[in-house]
Amino acid sequence: MDKLGESFKAIVAVFHGIISTWLFIDFSEKKVDEFHFVILLVFFTVTNVLIWNALLRVKRVVRPGAMTTTPLVDFQSGTYRLVDGIGLTLIAVAVGLFSAYLDRKDVVLWLGSTVANWDRTSSDPPFETTMLDITENRPANVDKRSRRFVDPARAEGAYLRVYVKDAKLGYEGYPGRTSTKGEIKDREVVLTPACRFALSEPDGTKIGAMQQIEGPGVFLRLADVAAIEIIDAYQSTCAKLYRPPPAPAKP
Repeated sequence: MDKLGESFKAIVAVFHGIISTWLFIDFSEKKVDEFHFVILLVFFTVTNVLIWNALLRVKRVVRPGAMTTTPLVDFQSGTYRLVDGIGLTLIAVAVGLFSAYLDRKDVVLWLGSTVANWDRTSSDPPFETTMLDITENRPANVDKRSRRFVDPARAEGAYLRVYVKDAKLGYEGYPGRTSTKGEIKDREVVLTPACRFALSEPDGTKIGAMQQIEGPGVFLRLADVAAIEIIDAYQSTCAKLYRPPPAPAKP
C-alpha cells in the first residue's frame, strides 16, 4: 500500500510538472528535443512540489491548529485531497507562465552576463528580436547609429524593404504581423500598410515607382525573400503615400 501510495504521489507531481512544461514551451516559443524536455519536466515537477510544501509549512506556522497533517496524497485512507490538486494546478500554471515570461525577457541571459561577458544581446534569433524591436519602437536595441539619426527615426518608427528572390520586384511596408514559431524557412511576415516596387533593368539597385497595395497589405514568406532592409519610416516613399493629405489652407 505504501509503495502504491508513493507511486500515486509521483504521478500527481509529474502530471503538474507536465502542465508547467507545456505552458513554458508554448508561451516562450522554445524548440526543445526529448532530452531538454525531460530536464524541464524534472525541474518544474520539483519546483511545483517545493512551492506547494513551502506554502503548507507557512500555513502551519500561521495557523498551527488548522491541520495536523498535510499529505499530498492520503492513500492510507483512500482519499485524495481536493485542495492539493487545486493548489498544485494553480502553482503549475503560475510557474509555467512566469518562467515563460522570464525567458522572453532574457532574464537568464542577463544574469549570466553579470557573471561573465557572453557577448550576446539576445537568446532569440535575430529575425524575431529585430521584428519585436521594430513593432515596439525600441530603436536603441537595433539601431547603432548616432543619436542624430536615431532620434528622428524613433518619432515615426521603421519600415521594411523586402526584395523577392528571382524577381525584379520588391515590397515596402510596416511589419504588422510576424511569425516566430517553426523553422526559419517557414517564417512569414505581413506588411501593412504596404507598397510594391519594381527594380530598374539597367541597375538592379535602383527602385522604380512605388505603388500602394490595393488592400491592407502583403503576405511574404522568408523562404522567398532575398534580403530585408530596415529603413526609417520618415524617409520611406511608401509611408509618405499613406500619410493623410495636408488640410487645405483657410481663405
